[in-house]
Amino acid sequence: MANFLIIASDIIPLEGERMPAPEVYDLMMKFRCWEFPASAPHLNLLKPGARLVFYLGGNHARYFAGEATVEGDFQEITKASPATFDRKLIPFFHWRLPLSRIERYPPRTAGLDEMMDLSFAKEKEVTRPYIGLLLRVGMRKLTDADLTYLRRCVGQPARG
Repeated sequence: MANFLIIASDIIPLEGERMPAPEVYDLMMKFRCWEFPASAPHLNLLKPGARLVFYLGGNHARYFAGEATVEGDFQEITKASPATFDRKLIPFFHWRLPLSRIERYPPRTAGLDEMMDLSFAKEKEVTRPYIGLLLRVGMRKLTDADLTYLRRCVGQPARG
């Protein structure tokens, strides 16, 4: 089973107020899915059974929020799809990935300090002021050791 870090940012609608990353996360977890733009470069990597860890960026967050398992294949978002966002104001998402086994972490128990200890950050030898550059792609692969470490940081029980 593969593990991935998904980075959620604030969403700026075509009109109105910015939607903070925690609200984006809460809304998508309510609908048991994660949505992606058509241009997302990593769609072919996310297969059923993969474990996703969500990191909330933006101005209101910067912490690990939880994890979920990919439940099925990507589904194209159409007019008949369940309405997560007001598509007139937020038309950016084209694909929906169904999720199961959603587990939320206690807010703000793990953040940028813990991010710096993950394998991809160590591998690139990035310093904390520049970690955001590695997160701009929206997704990173996590090792099993990374996932175990994050679960320990947020107080989740170890699993096999």
